Amino acid sequence: MDAERGAAKTLGTWLRNRRIARGATIAAIAERAQVHERSVGRWERDECLPRVPELKSLLKALEISQADQQQAWTLLKVPRAVIEQSRGREPSVLAATWRLGEGDLWKALRHRQGYSLAQAAVRTGYSRGIISRWEHTLRAPSPEARAALYQAFGVASEAQQVLESSIILPGASLQDVLPTLAACEEHLDALMAATTRGMVLFADLHFLALEAHLKRWTTGGHTAALRLLALAWTAHADYLHWRGRLREMRPYIRQASLVVKRCLSPEPFWLTLPYLFAFSQVHGYGKEDYAQGVTILKPWMPFAERFVDTIGIKKGIADYAAMSAQFSLAHQMLDEAHQEALQRENDWALRAIEVVRARTYLEERQPQAALACLENTVDNVMHQRAHEAFLRAQAFEQLGAMHQLDATIRDLFSFLDRQEFPHLWAYTEWLARGL
Repeated sequence: MDAERGAAKTLGTWLRNRRIARGATIAAIAERAQVHERSVGRWERDECLPRVPELKSLLKALEISQADQQQAWTLLKVPRAVIEQSRGREPSVLAATWRLGEGDLWKALRHRQGYSLAQAAVRTGYSRGIISRWEHTLRAPSPEARAALYQAFGVASEAQQVLESSIILPGASLQDVLPTLAACEEHLDALMAATTRGMVLFADLHFLALEAHLKRWTTGGHTAALRLLALAWTAHADYLHWRGRLREMRPYIRQASLVVKRCLSPEPFWLTLPYLFAFSQVHGYGKEDYAQGVTILKPWMPFAERFVDTIGIKKGIADYAAMSAQFSLAHQMLDEAHQEALQRENDWALRAIEVVRARTYLEERQPQAALACLENTVDNVMHQRAHEAFLRAQAFEQLGAMHQLDATIRDLFSFLDRQEFPHLWAYTEWLARGL
């Protein structure tokens, strides 16, 4: 068996040999690694490659020693994994505190405005070379220069105070603390997880800084770097989508779509792109054509089926079908998604499906049925909690239960005051006017 393991030419063969040597089934290893057994089967057949976090979990489930793990990282054959040795490193100082180096901050603020170095030079009165040195932390701007940068990049005085006191970490830079693609991927995974829980101030600046940092690897069409950049753009667009910043999110959807269509093998995170595109088309141009959302998402069903995961697409179709009064289609999609989520034992998906079902019942003017769907759906994800509370408020409004509506809206305003969901503010104020 050792000779067989040593002769493994692919990661799939290597994983399969190690599993058989342990006398374990695919189902048992998948359960220990907390991944789907179909994914493990596909990895062993070399139909696709696991991501770094997934491979880490698989190696732990297989109880592979640190010394032998090097073989797996080498067989993965991408720089992000060849360098990665999975030695349980502590998070970088920037990820641990969610702060930015000063040079990364100036670059992120410039990119948020869409300025080139030349345009920034015109707006600040400082040369391109000087601004570049500030961005690379080779020099620090004077107080007068900092004021000029903030003004040119549209940063209000209140935001300046927060940036100076809570965001800037002197002497740090992403180039120093994220020297490899493996480190960048870990940082992005942590940023995505922390952002969904509302734990990161100015998260868009963190995304912008990381995207600028990743671009230095993409010259020459570096596939692993392009894939990671596409994932960062997708996560950034999703962050902006939940905050109602649709105009800002469109360029990231477009850039991510161009990358994945041009040079990458299909991956599950692609399925987020059609949903974000549909949302921007339906809501972003002053008129809301919900039927268009159904039209955009339906062609993606065969693609989703390739990943044996059609839950998200069906949930999206159901959402837009309900909003365009196609209720039979909405319930059909929700029932199919519910069955798939049960089979996959995906509790988060089951909660999300119930939220869409509640919205469907509200469109059908069945508030009691909507409230029943929302009884056990409280989620730790901040934007999901906000939407669930808003749907409860809508249900109470339809029932004419003014006392419960008043209490729910007060709680919702208190919650939104601590989060960045301006589009929900507008809806909640509209509900409040009915009191």
